[in-house]
Amino acid sequence: MFKSQPWRRIPRHVVRFIGWSVFVIFFVTFCLPLLFFYYLFNAQQVKQMVISQFNNENYSVVIDGNVEPRSWHGLSLFISDLTVEDKQKHKVLHVNTANCQLSWLDLIVGNYRVRRVALNGLTFFQNNLEKSNYSNLLNYQTLTHSEFKNLTNFSISNLAIINGDGDYLIKDAGLRVINLETLPEFNLNLNLSNYAAKLSIQGQVSKIADDNLKIENLTISLANPTSSLELQSSGHYAYKTQELWLESARGIIHIPDYQGALAIDTALLSGYGLTLNNLSTTLNGFESNSARSFTINADKINTTNFMNYTAGSIVTKYEFTTAKRSLDVGLNLNQVKFNPALDITTDSCKLEFKYRGLGEQTAVSSGMLNGQCGLNGAKSLMNFNLNGLINQSPIKLNLTYDYNYALPNINLDASVDNLDISKFMTSAQGNLLPLYSDTSSLPFDWISLTNLVANLKFKQLNLSHVNLSNVNAKLEVKNQRLNLSQVQGQVYDGNFAGSMVMDKVAESYDVSFKSKINSVNLQKVFASIFNVSAISGQADLQIDTAAKGVQSYEDLHKKINGSIDLNVNNGGFSGIDFSLFLSPENLAVFQTRSAVMTNFTNLKAKFDFTNGVSERSNLAFHSPLIMATGSGVINFANTSLDYSMIISSILPKNAQNVKSVSIPITVNGDLFAPKVSIQNMTLNTNKLPTYKNHK
Repeated sequence: MFKSQPWRRIPRHVVRFIGWSVFVIFFVTFCLPLLFFYYLFNAQQVKQMVISQFNNENYSVVIDGNVEPRSWHGLSLFISDLTVEDKQKHKVLHVNTANCQLSWLDLIVGNYRVRRVALNGLTFFQNNLEKSNYSNLLNYQTLTHSEFKNLTNFSISNLAIINGDGDYLIKDAGLRVINLETLPEFNLNLNLSNYAAKLSIQGQVSKIADDNLKIENLTISLANPTSSLELQSSGHYAYKTQELWLESARGIIHIPDYQGALAIDTALLSGYGLTLNNLSTTLNGFESNSARSFTINADKINTTNFMNYTAGSIVTKYEFTTAKRSLDVGLNLNQVKFNPALDITTDSCKLEFKYRGLGEQTAVSSGMLNGQCGLNGAKSLMNFNLNGLINQSPIKLNLTYDYNYALPNINLDASVDNLDISKFMTSAQGNLLPLYSDTSSLPFDWISLTNLVANLKFKQLNLSHVNLSNVNAKLEVKNQRLNLSQVQGQVYDGNFAGSMVMDKVAESYDVSFKSKINSVNLQKVFASIFNVSAISGQADLQIDTAAKGVQSYEDLHKKINGSIDLNVNNGGFSGIDFSLFLSPENLAVFQTRSAVMTNFTNLKAKFDFTNGVSERSNLAFHSPLIMATGSGVINFANTSLDYSMIISSILPKNAQNVKSVSIPITVNGDLFAPKVSIQNMTLNTNKLPTYKNHK
């Protein structure tokens, strides 16, 4: 016999009750919502529901696209082509498509309750919105009691803001907000087209008040192909005015060759602007042989359109240190205006600098200048019009700095009262040597770093080996060539005019120099250049020289090529006193006479150098009673001299009837301590007797 089935023991009316109950539940929970949603769907009702969320007193809403039921994460309302206009029919915002997910349970009783909204293609037209109107774009009183009051998730894709010129200020941005019913979390991603950058803002709402949301764990990231910024902060969001406030933001910033910390006391971000209070950052850049840092402090940065910015003041400081030197430069800008292209103008600016030589070079130079400065970012051009003090000496300068090329271009007009750079041109031994023996390197490495056109004026210019006054010059540097032209001034109590060309070749220089020097104190010239006082007088010089492969100061003499013409009046030279021969009685004491000075009325000399050696240099001088001519070799390469001269003395009447004395002499040995030798002395008498006196 078969056993009976369990269901056969359930009463038939119970089975019918269960079946009908399942059917009713299915009909109520599934069929009825579908029936209400699809069969009884009213597009006009949905349109009115959406339109009522906006401030219809100041704006009008036009829906030109479809309004229909869709299946998106359940049942949803699909709306397309929604436009909000002001009363002048100007577009304020436009939505391509919107999907509004509905609560299934509310559909059972025939109500719409939106749980999730996704907008695609939301565009704000910023030029048609005033800040006062933007805060009441939505009708918040209606919104908090409408079908959207229980919203849990909200997202926007392809968010854009277009400025008054029709350009995209923000493009392809995205916003996602979750957990709206408890403590919302949000993530906003923006493409800042004007900066070629991406901005990400994310955080968590910890408290919801009547008109704002308190935000914790707020993270802001900004990045472009070369730089990045990340900030951690807390703040609040005033949703009625669409304003995000940040407090005590701290983070890290990376830019090319630099990285460091960034701090902002407070910040305000909205669709209508950005305000930063008390921004400060210190950026560090490190290389194997130097350390660099760059500090910026700004008390208030503000923009109303994300295109044009203002700042009350910006204080910057640049520090650069190597083993040999350090440089500090500070720039204070007041009432600053700038834009994304870095076009910067100011009401005033102040420039301060301090240069210090380290190690064996302990020289210090400092300056403070005030005036106008600016930056044309589109042309990569900085400009300064300043006056002030450098090393306590007045200076005025007008400078433009073009950094749009591999080497920056500088144009400079400068007028300086007194500039002393001798302290920065000392020798390797740490003291100021005469030029001929100074083995320290020429200080012209900088001509590889920039191109320069400068018009310079100095009342006093102190170099390492010479003091110049009332100097005017034009200086050009291009492609590692320095061209100093139109040079005029005063030196060694005289006047000079000339030019110089210097080419950098590998680690050395090719130099050519032309100059006319009039009425200089020859003794000061020789003391400065050669550290000797052997010759004095008022001199005119004409110099046309060149030197190749020069690295140090002494190379300028050892490798010299060209000519030097010398014309000296009313001077003298030491080493021998030829006036002794004015009386034959003095001949006996020639070797013991301590006076070693010969005066002359005029001296002329011409030197033709080849690689530091003058093979055929000629010299002639005379006074009322003495005439001398000579020629020989001057060798700067090994600091030697080999000269032969004939000295002729015209004697007054004397008992010996000696009319004149002819003295052949040789001068040789060390260039600056030569030996003078008399080879033969001839006494010319009226009776023409002669005798010889050996050295």
